Amino acid sequence: MAYSTIAEELLKQFNQLSLESQKKVLEFTRTLNATTPSGKDLLKFAGTTHRESLKVMEEAMAYGKIKSNSNIEKIEQEVINLSLQDQLELIEKIINHIKEENLKDNREDFSWDQFYGISKGLWQEDAQEYVDRLREE
Repeated sequence: MAYSTIAEELLKQFNQLSLESQKKVLEFTRTLNATTPSGKDLLKFAGTTHRESLKVMEEAMAYGKIKSNSNIEKIEQEVINLSLQDQLELIEKIINHIKEENLKDNREDFSWDQFYGISKGLWQEDAQEYVDRLREE
């Protein structure tokens, strides 16, 4: 989306807000534009966090690292970098692969023997006589 389009849409939405909501949006944008605090600014918080809380945070960060290193997420990142055409081609290949695997599974369970005698009594005459009669007509 072009910058002017975003700015126009933002201004349009902003103008529809109440004065109180506009103040909140202004404060939020100021927060977003605030500079990142320096290490010096953070020193005042040193020692204020309990060891147990730090341990929990450390475990959560480790879990996040493990989770983000999964094969699916790595593949997803690679796919995001592909062009739309390549993404569609990849989807098609994956679908075809799944279909082939499904057919293999079904072939292993398939046997013509399961159909033996299934139509017995369907025709009131011998099957060969029936075919011969159809050919004559």
